[in-house]
Amino acid sequence: MRTIALVAFSGVQSLDVSGPLDVFAEANRFLSPQASYRLEIVGLEHGPLQCSNGMRIVAD
Repeated sequence: MRTIALVAFSGVQSLDVSGPLDVFAEANRFLSPQASYRLEIVGLEHGPLQCSNGMRIVAD
């Protein structure tokens, strides 16, 4: 299993986080568990991060 870590920060555009997450999550549907991706959101700050559109995300 490979880890994909996406870095998020206050003011990030939500599409820049959710888009890549969706791509790798969809790839996981076609891969064996051993070849799949483990997805993480890494924050530059502690706690919820507010995206540019007001949506909040929480880093792992």
